[in-house]
Order: sequence, then structure tokens, then C-alpha cells
Amino acid sequence: MAPTPTPRLTRTLPLPRLITKRFQEKDAAKQYEINLRYLVVDKPSDAWAPFNAIAEAQVAEVIASFKQDLAAMGVITAAASPTSTLSSNWERFRLTRDFISVRLTYSVYMAGAAHPVPFTRVINFDPRTGTNLTLAELFKPGADYLGAISTYCKRVLERRGVLTFPEGVEPKPENYANWNIGRNNLVIRFDVYQVAPYAAGPQECQMPLSQLRGLLAEPRRW
Repeated sequence: MAPTPTPRLTRTLPLPRLITKRFQEKDAAKQYEINLRYLVVDKPSDAWAPFNAIAEAQVAEVIASFKQDLAAMGVITAAASPTSTLSSNWERFRLTRDFISVRLTYSVYMAGAAHPVPFTRVINFDPRTGTNLTLAELFKPGADYLGAISTYCKRVLERRGVLTFPEGVEPKPENYANWNIGRNNLVIRFDVYQVAPYAAGPQECQMPLSQLRGLLAEPRRW
């Protein structure tokens, strides 16, 4: 097992400045266009440089997956179908001296499909360790955080009348991979088809952090 990085003292860290970076690529022969917007730290110090590395790696992984799907699909003539596209946009949830929480929403359209499909990626970066936090790392060891979050989200989605696929809110780590921390809440994003049909769109639950206070490993931090 790799050693746990030693946390840095965040009071000495500079407040990062986030800027939008773009990646654009077009290939007429292979009939695709890529237009991505994502966040990086401008002129990062050593503490914030890993955030940029994580962001770049995430984007590269999405691009590679898109191109693999294109190759598997083969070339479709322009007369038969429009161009395949990959695009993205970002949302910022928290930006402090000791945490960055951002969400990337991608949209992929494969030529011949009925509609584009959105999907989510998140970065929850802790400069104290230089890592992208998992949801489990927010909580005390052994805490039933998934049970608490699942119960809350199920109630919210049932109240909205959009919980078509209840297995999508079961207390499993894979169901809660897309999370962010806002000012006072834990934001959970469910992509299309996870809890509801495509027509209902992605769903979101904003759970007050006050309801998780007893389970958090560092309640005063949040």
C-alpha cells in the first residue's frame, strides 16, 4: 500500500485562480468535432499543480474513449448522418485555500444516434495531499455515509416523481461517484438513465452538510 501523503498547512497556500482552458479538434475525414471547456489553475504553485494534472488526464481519458467509440463505429457517410461531436462545460462549487470542487458535464453525440448523451466527471481536489478525494475520504472510518446519503436522495427523488430506477440510489459507491461540495451542501449528480429515463434529464440532490456532521471526518472543515 502506498504511504498516505503528509497534509500541507493550508494557511500558507495561495488562493488559486481558476481559468477556462479549451481543447478543439476537427477531422472532416473521420467526421468528428471536439470542443471542450474545462478548468485549470492559472500559474499554479507546487500545491496546485496536481489539480491541473488531474484535469488534463481526465480530459485525455474522455477524448480517448470518444475516439475508440468512433473507430469501433466506422466511417458513416456525411449524407447518411451528421458529424459525431464531443463537447463539455464546467461548474465550480467550491474554491478555497484548501479545496477545489468542480464538475464537468460532457455531451457526446455519435453519428446516427437519436440524441446526444450527457455524462458527468468531477474533481474534488485536496492540495494538502495533492489528490482527488473519494467520497469515502470525507467520512470517519466505518461511518454509514452511503446509507444516510441514499436515504436522503431517495426521498428527494420520490418527492419529485422521478425515481424510475430505484437501484440507481442504492447505497453503493458507484452510484455516488459524481459528487461535489458547495457552500453548505453535498451535491450528488445522477446521470441520465441512472435514476430516471433520458427524457427526465440528469437529476441532482443537494444534501445539507448539517445532516452529515456526525459522520464527517473533519466537520469543521466543511
